[in-house]
Amino acid sequence: MTTAVRDVEMVGHVHWFQYENGIRFLAEIGVSEVLPFGIPEDRRRAILTSVDKTGRIEYAKDRPVNRVASQNISCLPFGYEGLHTKEEAERKIIRFVEDKLLAVKGHDQKVYFESLGLTVVELKSVLPCCPKYSDFPGGGVPPKDLASIPPQHPLQT
Repeated sequence: MTTAVRDVEMVGHVHWFQYENGIRFLAEIGVSEVLPFGIPEDRRRAILTSVDKTGRIEYAKDRPVNRVASQNISCLPFGYEGLHTKEEAERKIIRFVEDKLLAVKGHDQKVYFESLGLTVVELKSVLPCCPKYSDFPGGGVPPKDLASIPPQHPLQT
């Protein structure tokens, strides 16, 4: 069965940090609505949950991996503790997404969200020529002030 990009209602992403000598543990889960053209940006619903890492031991082998993930992949500061238990964070995501089609980037992301019972497609399967963030105006540097994001992306015109 082929899924059209217009069927995708949400986009999700998850970050893991490494603890206990190389074991990946959930750090944050984020999901955002995909708005149809013409709907103002301020109508978008999104959720970002962070997972409490209390009790996880960060070994010397884990530290450089987590530092790179913190600086280059996740927006969580290095050493961030997290707010929710894994179960609480996952319940919030499941309630937020409900039965909507969720697109994710990469197989490990797809496997994770499917494990929550969500309906998931890989982004490349519905949008094979998806541009990278670095291809957008600004050279891939996210704006510090969200109000500076233009209401309509140039690809939409």
